[in-house]
Amino acid sequence: MKACGIALLALLLPAASLAKTVKVAVVIGNNRGHDPARTLRFAERDARKIRGVLTELGGFKPDNVMLLQAQTARQVWAALRRAEERVKQLGRQPGVRSLLVIYYSGHADGDVIELGSTTLSYDRLTRFLRSSSADVRLAFVDSCRSGKLVASKGGRRGRAYPIKAIDEIASRGFALITSSSEDELSQESAEVRGSYFTHYLVSALRGAGDASGDGNVTLDEAYWYTYRHTVGRTSKSIEGPQHPMYDFKLSGRGAIVLTSTQRGKTTLTVTSRHGGRVVVLDSQAESSVAEGDLSAGEPTRLALAPGAYHVYLLDDGSARRAWVVLGEGMNVRLADPDFVKHSLERGVAKGGLFRRRWGHQLGAGFVLRRHFEQGAAMGAAVQYVLQPRPSWQILGRLSWTSAPDSGQSTGYFDLGARVGPFYRLRYSTGALRVGAVVGYDHMFQDKLDGQARNSSAFVYHGALGVEVPMGQFLITIDGGVGGRVFRELSPGGTAHTSHSLDVSMLLGAGWKWGSDD
Repeated sequence: MKACGIALLALLLPAASLAKTVKVAVVIGNNRGHDPARTLRFAERDARKIRGVLTELGGFKPDNVMLLQAQTARQVWAALRRAEERVKQLGRQPGVRSLLVIYYSGHADGDVIELGSTTLSYDRLTRFLRSSSADVRLAFVDSCRSGKLVASKGGRRGRAYPIKAIDEIASRGFALITSSSEDELSQESAEVRGSYFTHYLVSALRGAGDASGDGNVTLDEAYWYTYRHTVGRTSKSIEGPQHPMYDFKLSGRGAIVLTSTQRGKTTLTVTSRHGGRVVVLDSQAESSVAEGDLSAGEPTRLALAPGAYHVYLLDDGSARRAWVVLGEGMNVRLADPDFVKHSLERGVAKGGLFRRRWGHQLGAGFVLRRHFEQGAAMGAAVQYVLQPRPSWQILGRLSWTSAPDSGQSTGYFDLGARVGPFYRLRYSTGALRVGAVVGYDHMFQDKLDGQARNSSAFVYHGALGVEVPMGQFLITIDGGVGGRVFRELSPGGTAHTSHSLDVSMLLGAGWKWGSDD
C-alpha cells in the first residue's frame, strides 16, 4: 500500500499547436514522511517515470524539467519559485503561451504534504497552482485521501465528465485530478513497481490510453484509462478500491492532447490473437515501464525509451514472455510466436504475478578490530548480504586481520567468519541496518617455548551498519561491539578460557542487485 503518498502532475498540451508554448515542470519525489516506519518504496521512482514521459513524449526540454528527490519543503518552494520566474521570463514574447507542470510523489495525510520532517499544506500548494502566471496548469494528485484537495471545491467522483478545454492555450485555466477520494487510501504495488494510479497514468501517456488510435493521448483518454484500471486493480485489495476525482477550470472547446506517441521514435507494437494485456518491465525486471490492453488481433503500440525490456503477454490466467532490445528509432513488432510460455508465480490472484526479487550485496573492505586482551589489528574482509524482504537482511562475512608484537603481547593473525540477521531502515539516501552476528575466529600466534599457540574463539556482536547506494554500487560502514571467548596459553604452557571485549569496524564498497530499492 502506498502509505500516504501524493503526486502532483501537470502535463502537456496539444502536439500540433504548441510550437510557441513554453513548458516548465517541477517533478518532486520523496519516499520519506514523518513516520520512518512508513517509508514508501516507489514514490521517487514514480517521479523519475513522469519526468521520462514529459521529456520523451510531451515536448518538454530537459533543461525546463526540474527533478527534486528527497528534498525539504524549503527546497521545493525554491524550485517552484524558480519555475514561476522561468515561466514569466520565457513567456514574455508576443504570441507565446505558457504551461506549468508540477509533480509531487510522497507522503500526505489529507491536509499536508510530508517532505521528510517538513510539511507543505494542501491549501498553500493549491493557491500556488491557481495563482501562477502560467496560462494553463494541469495537475494530477496521487495520494492517500487526495480527494480532499477537490472535494471542498466541487470536485466530482467518477469518470463521466465533459472535458471542455482549448487545444491552443488561448486562455487561462487549470485542471486537478486526484487518485482517490477524501476517505480512501492510495496504493502502491510491488508488482507494478509503483503506485497503481501513476503506473496506469504513465501507461496511458505512453500510448495505452490512445483509444482513437490517432497517435495522440488526450486528457479525456488518459483519465478514463487511468480511472478504469486503477479501480479495477484495487477493487479486490484489502484496502479497498480507490476512485479518482477531478476539478476542472478550463475554458474553451476541444480536447487537450497530453502526449503524442509520434514524438517517440522508438516504439513497441504487440499483437495477439488471444487478447489480454501486455506488461513491459525494464532489463533487470525490477521496474514496470508500461502496461496496455490487448484486443484480439488488434495491435497495441507503446512509445518507450531505447533499451532492453522483458515483455509479458497475459491472458486467461496464463503468461508468455519475450525479450526485446529497442534501438534508437526502432519500431519492433511482437506477435504470438515471439513469446515463450512463462509460469505464473503463486498468489497471482492477489497481485503477485512477478515475484519480488531477493536483494543481494557483495563487497569487500578494510577492517579495524580491537581485542582488549590482544590489542588492535587491521585487515580485510569480504561480505555477502541476502535481502529476502526490504526490511530484513542476512549478513555473512569472512575476514582476515593481523597485529604486530606490542609490548608483552606477541603478534598474531586470525581468520574469522560471521553470520547474523539485520533489520533494515530505509531513508532517502540510503539505509540503516541494526542486528546481531555470531561467529568463529581462529588465531595463529608466534610459538612460545617451541609450542604453537593456535587458538579458537567464539565471537558475538551487536552490530550497526549504514548503506549509501550509488546506482548499482554502494558504500557500507559496519560496526560491532561484543565479546570474544577463547582459549589462551600462558607462558607456563597452561591453557585457560578467557573472555574479552571485542570491537570492530568495516569500511567497504560493493555491488547490489535484485532488490526493489
